[in-house]
Amino acid sequence: MNLKACPLLLISKNQKNYNNFNVIGASIDYKKITKDATGGWHDASDWDRNIYHYTNILDLLNLYALAPEKFSDGQLNIPESGDGIPDILNEAEYGLRPWRKSIDKSYGVAGMIETWTHPSIDDPNVKYAYSLRTRWSSLLFAGTAAQFCRLVAPFNKTLSEEYKNAALKAYSFGIDDKNTLKNIIIHAAEDRGKGKKYTIDWSEKAQDDIPYVIFAKIQLYLLTDDESYVKDIVPLLKNTLKPYEWRFSIRDFSPWLYFGIFSEKFKKILVRKEIDAWKKIYLKNAIDYEKLYSEQPYRQSWPLYQNFWMGWGNVVMTNQARVLFIAYNLTNKEKFRQAAIFNIDYMLGTNPMGMSWTTGLGFVYPIAIQHSVSENDGIKDPVPGITIYSNGEEMFHDLKKGAWESPLPKGGEVNFLTKANWKVPLLRRWGCHPHVNTPQCEFTIHETMSSTVFACGMLISLNWKPSDKLKQKLPRKDNLLFGYWYLP
Repeated sequence: MNLKACPLLLISKNQKNYNNFNVIGASIDYKKITKDATGGWHDASDWDRNIYHYTNILDLLNLYALAPEKFSDGQLNIPESGDGIPDILNEAEYGLRPWRKSIDKSYGVAGMIETWTHPSIDDPNVKYAYSLRTRWSSLLFAGTAAQFCRLVAPFNKTLSEEYKNAALKAYSFGIDDKNTLKNIIIHAAEDRGKGKKYTIDWSEKAQDDIPYVIFAKIQLYLLTDDESYVKDIVPLLKNTLKPYEWRFSIRDFSPWLYFGIFSEKFKKILVRKEIDAWKKIYLKNAIDYEKLYSEQPYRQSWPLYQNFWMGWGNVVMTNQARVLFIAYNLTNKEKFRQAAIFNIDYMLGTNPMGMSWTTGLGFVYPIAIQHSVSENDGIKDPVPGITIYSNGEEMFHDLKKGAWESPLPKGGEVNFLTKANWKVPLLRRWGCHPHVNTPQCEFTIHETMSSTVFACGMLISLNWKPSDKLKQKLPRKDNLLFGYWYLP
């Protein structure tokens, strides 16, 4: 699987006329075949795996690194349980696996496995492709693989060595200027590759690669103790995009790119003043969120009077909780931990709707979600453990008009609610429909799932194991599913 020219991530959100499906449909190369690209996770109804899913991998790795004593083999009841490796590290490796398999003869690593449409999961007529190997996707893999290698070494030397070799190969590709994409032509065609053909001229900017260069250098230094990796780290740190700063956000892996500088080893690489300056960068958002939660009656870190930009995961408050837990780790100040807990509480039911936004958790949770497996398995109770985008303003007014009033055959309309009852309070504005209301009822690995796993994992107790009751849990009976609507 390969693409002639599809440099994803750095280009897709910022380049005019760039559309993943149009590019893939026009440039997919069927002459190249990769027989095994298994591993990784998919979003709601998309069978792709993409570079944003590194958020989940890095959340898992750093969750373990922050409290290794909490995590052990057999906790997650996964196929790898019992192999002597903590399950959380096995799950992280599962996310890394398709990228290790993508390493080609040049040692480059792909950043996406995608096709030109949204097919059914088993459509034999739709072929997937690895994206073009790029410097930044290779460096991101190199840093992540190096961190995994270091953490898994006490449990499996062979697996650790495999990922060390892969990390070094990927780094050799990513650090080499000759692999920079200069003046390339990206082939595309309208209508997902079937329509009018067009091209996009694009060049990779060195500035955009800096965060990934830094990350790979930090992690390879921590792995090998070779100071040559970080000899030029100071000027790079001065000129890089900061965590949470656009194009990064609180919903991605950006805090983990630089987090290694707070380790003991870096005290001989960076002076105290430099480390303290970076600590202030990490704490800025956390300080704001700690203040915001105290102003909200439901104790979530959201501006009291902001009623926009709420869909597509913006009000999944475990993302704010991740920011706060990182600040707690850096300062040991309980106020950050408490603010994080309140944000988790909000997602699990202490909100105006009395709704847990994770399926299978609590008394009332969403039932009709955008998740192809849940929609097509013949069971009304959705797959448990899925955190959706949750409530917010987007789409609500269009949805209520379609659901609450309808035209009559001979003219006029019938209203199912009086106009007086149309003014639903902001934080109760939610519509239970997996496709009409995607901004609220969908989920993604990096926007909703990852931070939920990380935030809840930070609160796990020592020596926790799943009970037999939990492992044997069955779907609820249909008459006990309450999440089509919320509590009064």
